Amino acid sequence: MKKIVLIFSLFIISLPYSFCQKTSSNYLTYSAGLGLHSQSNYLSGAGVELNLGYRHELKNNRLSIHPFISIGAYQSGKNDNDRDKYFNTLTLNISSGYDLIRYKSISLNLGVGGFFGLTKGLYGTGNEFQSSTSTDIIFEQSKFIDKTNYGFVLNSGIRIAKPTKKYAFNIIPLSLKIGNNELVQLNSLIQLDIKL
Repeated sequence: MKKIVLIFSLFIISLPYSFCQKTSSNYLTYSAGLGLHSQSNYLSGAGVELNLGYRHELKNNRLSIHPFISIGAYQSGKNDNDRDKYFNTLTLNISSGYDLIRYKSISLNLGVGGFFGLTKGLYGTGNEFQSSTSTDIIFEQSKFIDKTNYGFVLNSGIRIAKPTKKYAFNIIPLSLKIGNNELVQLNSLIQLDIKL
């Protein structure tokens, strides 16, 4: 996985040189937000997600291609009647977006794409009591979480981009990932794009 992340990172860094223009439509993107993650019948939690990527705009700057890396940190709720869960996600994503409606510098953007990633963490801390009718005290063993995920991404948001500025803002209230292992992940993000 480390090799894949390294190759993907080099791909993101090299993209601006492939699309060099006098008036650049290339951006480095940084985003952060909150999320809910559910996977299989026992793995769920809430947490934060950080993204780093690259955005290239096409077709009068209405269509875009956006590869990015996501890192998330999640944990279960304390009152969900289940063992504590602490897990991280590392995901390689690529999506394309289209400005469906645009008025001056504000647009409604819809996107679709795919992802491949890993979920790793710990299920249980090793000090929970096992529910039993016996008077014996038995501690549950911790279990390691190690899953490979892939699927598709859907997102929608509002983009604010003035042509004369070197940066743009994106408010993404809905970014949805659906994948194998019954994965459903919902994020709300704020993204800053810096023109190269």
